[in-house]
Amino acid sequence: MSIGELERMASELELDGVVWHHRFQGCHLGDPRMHPLLEACARLGLVAYVHVIADSNMEAPVMLEELYEAHPGVTFVALDPFTSFTQIKNVMAMAKRCSNLYFDTAISMPLARPVEEFVSKFGSQRLLFGSDMYSHAQYVCPSILREILEAPTLTDDDRRDIFWNNAERLFGRALARSSAAFQAHA
Repeated sequence: MSIGELERMASELELDGVVWHHRFQGCHLGDPRMHPLLEACARLGLVAYVHVIADSNMEAPVMLEELYEAHPGVTFVALDPFTSFTQIKNVMAMAKRCSNLYFDTAISMPLARPVEEFVSKFGSQRLLFGSDMYSHAQYVCPSILREILEAPTLTDDDRRDIFWNNAERLFGRALARSSAAFQAHA
């Protein structure tokens, strides 16, 4: 991916963010080539979605934290952060240090109840619902959906944040365009 493509994504395609899945791209999350791309994200107002799945050392959260610190003008969302017990503990510590970092709920380890733990420590304003349903359907309904809906310690406000409000803040331009298009056709 080049800076020109990021500029096209922001202007011509009117996208609000870009996603990297480093283990599928054959490089590690902390690859030096990420720095100019993230500088472009900051300039263009693109959210950087970065996978940190526990199965891949190429996507270790410590590398995301280094990028976060090096690029304070970028909004980052950690994807698949709660994918193992050890990873959950590492991510909770990182969330404490990185107060503007968002996290999604895809492939969460439900036995650890990481969403409830996260909300109790940091609030619900930094969690985004992620189902991982884009991949080949390996389940009918993602277990994390039921976990969030039935979690005894989450409030309705927490659920609204996780399912809608936080995404609305990140995708405000896309929602405005969608609303305008709807109004134009109504």
